[in-house]
Amino acid sequence: MSRTTTDLDDKALEATKLGTAKKQDTELRNHRLRPLYELQDLADEGAFDAALLLEKRNYRG
Repeated sequence: MSRTTTDLDDKALEATKLGTAKKQDTELRNHRLRPLYELQDLADEGAFDAALLLEKRNYRG
């Protein structure tokens, strides 16, 4: 049995995961998703209180 090795292009692999066909589309999608990921990281670190933000009485007079 022989073994075949394949070099994978990281950008192409990332494009496949994101469902994009072009490098430009992948970069645009990453650019749009980056703030969401940063917000998720902040929430995980406890940077804001989601329960407080969801309580309407706290911000509506």
